[in-house]
Amino acid sequence: MAYNKGKPILQQVYCTKEARTSSRIRRTYCDTVQGWITYNERQMMALETINSPTFSAIRASQ
Repeated sequence: MAYNKGKPILQQVYCTKEARTSSRIRRTYCDTVQGWITYNERQMMALETINSPTFSAIRASQ
């Protein structure tokens, strides 16, 4: 991509086509590499919260 030429890795833009859970329509999502790293870190933290023993114990008692 010409836009990324000469830019540091973390400032380069990367695009992906995907269907989010709310829709079957594939859309193009673009962000910087740093933005994708942040997004993935947040998703991992959310999964860790859901899979934590404390969360499981709370759900089991309800």
